[in-house]
Amino acid sequence: MVTMRGVRCGIFAGAVLGAVALAGGVQAAEGPRVAAASHLQPALDAAADRFVARGGLPPKISYASSGNLRWRIARGEPFELFLSADEGYVLELFREGRTEDRGVIYAEGRLALVAPPGSPVEAAAGLEGLRAALERGEVRRFAVADPGPAPYGAAARDALERARLWEAVEPHLVFGENASRAARSALSPRYDGGLVAWPLLAGSRWLDMVQYQVLPREAHAPIRQRMALLHGAGEDARDFYRFLLSERGREILALYEFDLP
Repeated sequence: MVTMRGVRCGIFAGAVLGAVALAGGVQAAEGPRVAAASHLQPALDAAADRFVARGGLPPKISYASSGNLRWRIARGEPFELFLSADEGYVLELFREGRTEDRGVIYAEGRLALVAPPGSPVEAAAGLEGLRAALERGEVRRFAVADPGPAPYGAAARDALERARLWEAVEPHLVFGENASRAARSALSPRYDGGLVAWPLLAGSRWLDMVQYQVLPREAHAPIRQRMALLHGAGEDARDFYRFLLSERGREILALYEFDLP
């Protein structure tokens, strides 16, 4: 005979089991936790959309400067995959035992000189256009990413030093905490331009409204970009990692003007 106590116990047990199942379902539905350099956002968002369309779970991507992300990983934030703009940060984490291996170089980056409408900098002339504006005393504010945590900022400093422009432009520099912030500043009418991550601009609506020139590869040290799985990475993170290395993943990176290894 079924008693009311038995019914109540059955209801309680069912509720508990349902809650456990629901919690397990939510956990299972979480996508891979990815740490990615900020300049990757347009390309990586497109890759994530394609990954989901093929049946993968939506990645949870945190964008910031590579140096900031490297520090957060070292502090124990539970990322599963790290895509850095500078391979050095991944190799440091590998030596500290935080990645599964040395990872792989997935792309090389490029810098572009950009200038908003009305700027005295003739960006189409490359760094010589910046030099001419500096010599005329017409440069007020010029944006680059912070050379400390942001690899594209380090590359910008390298390019300016090689062109012997660093001392002249330094009083006018405004540093963005990452490549995305620097690009937004460089495109603002309050600035005279900047040296920014080319993949952030490639294919964007901004190209029809600003002057720009992609710097030649020899203008600065190579921006070798490496990614690696972190210890504890789940199968979803591994799937996304493999997708980025697949032919389709490489095609998406190429669309955003990354140089592929």
